[in-house]
Amino acid sequence: MPKQKPIFYHYGFAKIHPTDKEEIWEYSIQLHKNQNGKHWDLRLARPGEPKAFSWSMKKIPLIHTKPALAMRSHDHDLRAMDFQGDMETQNGYGTIKLVQRGKARVKRIDEDGIVIEINEQDYRLRPLKKKRYLFEKLI
Repeated sequence: MPKQKPIFYHYGFAKIHPTDKEEIWEYSIQLHKNQNGKHWDLRLARPGEPKAFSWSMKKIPLIHTKPALAMRSHDHDLRAMDFQGDMETQNGYGTIKLVQRGKARVKRIDEDGIVIEINEQDYRLRPLKKKRYLFEKLI
């Protein structure tokens, strides 16, 4: 059976182009709290791109060894990667806390997902259906 082409484009979101060349990207992890509870955002910024690719998840990334469902969220301006404080949303008010910020080594982007190294540990964002991804620690 032929391999499926990667599905890293969602309507209204920038395309994440496949590559087998390692690159150093910026990343940030932010905690959002609002009236609906809390979630964490993982943002990845490719060098030279004006926006950061973003995923939202209910479990904190990089801590749990079990895979977590990650929903692709709209691309954010690069300034959003460092933001923390109070913010008004469509549904009310919320608070954002910057949990971690640094450099990530993107090892490859292909039909199996996006493989990144953060703090000397490998992770993968594996595409499922539509905007759903599985964020998993690789051993």
